[in-house]
Amino acid sequence: MDMMELLRFLWLKNRSLVTDDMDASLLHLKQIFPDMKVHAYPTGLEAWTWIVPPKWVVRDAFIETLDGRRILSFSEHPLSLVSYSEPFDGEVSKEELLRHLHSSETRPAAFPYVFKYYERDWGLCMPHERVLSLDQARYRVKIDTAFEPGMLKVGELVIPGETEESIVIVTDICHPGQVNDSITGVVVAAAIGEKLLRQSNNYTFRILFLPETIGSICYLSQNEDFIPHIKCALFFEMLGTTGEHVLGHSYPGTSKLDRVAYRVLQWRTDKFHEARFREVAPSDEKVFNGPGVGIPTINITRAPYPYPEYHTSDDSPDIIHPEKLEESRDLIFEILRVMDTDFVPIRQFRGPAFLSRYGLWVDWQKNWALNMAVDLIMLFMDGQHSVFEITDKINREFDIKIQYEEVRDYVNRMIEKGLVARSTLSQKI
Repeated sequence: MDMMELLRFLWLKNRSLVTDDMDASLLHLKQIFPDMKVHAYPTGLEAWTWIVPPKWVVRDAFIETLDGRRILSFSEHPLSLVSYSEPFDGEVSKEELLRHLHSSETRPAAFPYVFKYYERDWGLCMPHERVLSLDQARYRVKIDTAFEPGMLKVGELVIPGETEESIVIVTDICHPGQVNDSITGVVVAAAIGEKLLRQSNNYTFRILFLPETIGSICYLSQNEDFIPHIKCALFFEMLGTTGEHVLGHSYPGTSKLDRVAYRVLQWRTDKFHEARFREVAPSDEKVFNGPGVGIPTINITRAPYPYPEYHTSDDSPDIIHPEKLEESRDLIFEILRVMDTDFVPIRQFRGPAFLSRYGLWVDWQKNWALNMAVDLIMLFMDGQHSVFEITDKINREFDIKIQYEEVRDYVNRMIEKGLVARSTLSQKI
């Protein structure tokens, strides 16, 4: 799958909560993943304390001078209309128009992103440099929109594993006319889905494509019995620019997923940043970590936040670096791979093992770190530590820079020699 091709397809669609373009976007993903389920939640459904909003229909929107010269049209860009704007048709003074017209002084050539999902008013958006050029006393405004009963859609790609216990990937498909926020998360999730489908997995992976916040609330509120089977979740977006990765920790930030993500970022990047829960670009992780849910969920994004083009039409494919999408894809996939392949080893011997007898001795001149770690690996295989926890402990407490894969491969060699067994007990996440 070409991530940039998918990104461009989704870019200019009017992807707001419940719209025809949201349906079309999910339909396109279903063509990529035929087994993807699309859950539908009707307008008016009570999802915990939330209510599913109506479908927003946009037929047209424009501003004209009284002599018929059109100065703004919805066809220019989906951000030219406030998301979930009420209809309006009439002649207004310039002063009245300006009360309903939004622009960005810091990005004067761009349309700003303005939404009024849960309040009712009419509004349009225009580049600030064009707002400054308005010179008529009165204008005609037409916003041909409607609110109808509809279905809020959530796409769920289920990738079965050896166990029904699940790791969930959450990504937002809303934010019309923008890509870094948050379509980069969608295309990276889709690319990861393709990789997961090509291999066998221990955990079942579930990738959710949904509108921000309300989509997660609908999915979880209608699947409460399933919540205890979700071991952890990852949310990610804003992955296409050149900044360093940022790890936004779960609440309270002490889960195994937090520790795995930290180590993988340490191993695979020259520099990254950490943030506390909801400190950077808070999104659907607040639902999964939230009251009465308590699923450890991290957020991965890139610095800075907000970036210069944030929430404007300047957030376009022009600012996206394909190699950065690939870097983020590989990093997040590595986090998932560690979580999925980790296990608890139990030594079947006493005293330091006679490694040379089994072809397991490590020459310090060829691999100093593993040579230094071997005695610690043997010591910590007590049935209380997983392979990742052993690796983390060696890195943290003994300052030996060794990666999970190297430790796991060495432990697997000991299993092949009959020196170590795998615990059948489930791990704590």
